[in-house]
Amino acid sequence: MDGLRAAAVAQASVVKTLMASAGAGDEAALAAAKAELTSRLRALNEAKNKAEQAAGAKASGRVERVSAAAEAGLAIDANRFVSIKVLRKADELGDANFPNSLHNGMELFQRAGMLSQARACKACVDDYAALLAEGPPTKPVSIGNTACVCWECGHVGLPRNADAVGRAMGAGASGAKAMRRAAAATGAPKAVCSKCGSNVQTNFVLVEQSDGSNVPWIEHNREAAKAGSAANKKAMDALAAGKDVNVGSASRGRIGGKKTKPNSKCPCGSGRKYKKCCSAATGGGV
Repeated sequence: MDGLRAAAVAQASVVKTLMASAGAGDEAALAAAKAELTSRLRALNEAKNKAEQAAGAKASGRVERVSAAAEAGLAIDANRFVSIKVLRKADELGDANFPNSLHNGMELFQRAGMLSQARACKACVDDYAALLAEGPPTKPVSIGNTACVCWECGHVGLPRNADAVGRAMGAGASGAKAMRRAAAATGAPKAVCSKCGSNVQTNFVLVEQSDGSNVPWIEHNREAAKAGSAANKKAMDALAAGKDVNVGSASRGRIGGKKTKPNSKCPCGSGRKYKKCCSAATGGGV
């Protein structure tokens, strides 16, 4: 703004000089000088208005984005979404535009106009937060060290191939650093979205606390709710006692579910027979 004022003063001075040189009796030169002054000041005024509009838009940009998100039903708890870290795969380690948290992910969804994916992501995280707020679960749940986000449909939850992931990444791995190393390792498994079944655009996510420790992912298990088995009760008791329940062999597909027959396909999604997959890895049935 100061620059515009200085330019206006300088240009006015130039025109005044022209007026003086025209002479009091030269009406034509005087009229020309006045017209030039008017034209230059009008141009400066237009430039001033544009500068003020640009400054105002920049200052209110964040407020407008938050307002738009609220109107679309996408207002979120920023701290909650920031705490859910997105784990990079090996080919994403050098990507400066990679979303480091689900907070960044929500921003990307909204900028790209992917509102249905943003709503799905918000719904999953809100459900997770509600389960944690309830304290010890009273209904069947599935628990795992690591969930995944699907950028295609927006779903966040335990992957469909949780057993295979648990074995490949180390079912006993814990801690944010250890999980990041496992996810970024060459040949690390791809998470299969439990909602749409895609593994093309998925990343593991980790709920990280300020001290670097991670909180297990917990979600409703509707299959277990119907079965109400002892296995699910055992998992819930462990969670209520403050213990971590690893994905391992007791993942979302079978906590509280029916016993899998030896020659049936393994619930982990590997395509192999159960007796040659998770049953063999754990030394028996579920």
